[in-house]
Amino acid sequence: MWPCTGDECASASEQMDAAINFVNEQGTSINQIWIDVEEPESWWADKTQNQNFIMELLKKADERKIATGVYTSSSKWSEIVGADFTGASSYALWYALWDDNESFEGYEAFGGWTTPTMHQFEGSPNGETNGPCGVSMDKNFR
Repeated sequence: MWPCTGDECASASEQMDAAINFVNEQGTSINQIWIDVEEPESWWADKTQNQNFIMELLKKADERKIATGVYTSSSKWSEIVGADFTGASSYALWYALWDDNESFEGYEAFGGWTTPTMHQFEGSPNGETNGPCGVSMDKNFR
């Protein structure tokens, strides 16, 4: 889930409700929602506001009994919520570090997460082709 941040957007709680309701309305089910926390320029300058927004998303998912996790990188997390913020560390972490290392080896803890759940080890910046049959894709390890 790429949340909408900004004064013109619905609240975090409303956005999570809308995402879950949409999935349910399609007659499908999901195991987990990942909250995408990257692109610092799309978040507020106020790190506390960002922290509260993320925690509101996670709380609403908990209330709806949907497993959630956070997709981010150490540098983006630090820029958006601050290096010392650990409020989301009880949730799963899918971290992005394009190091071509298909493992958790070399993971350096951040945000209170001592162990990641997933690792995005290769990406396709600017839509470059890096997958089979000319497909642009991100590659992950779990």
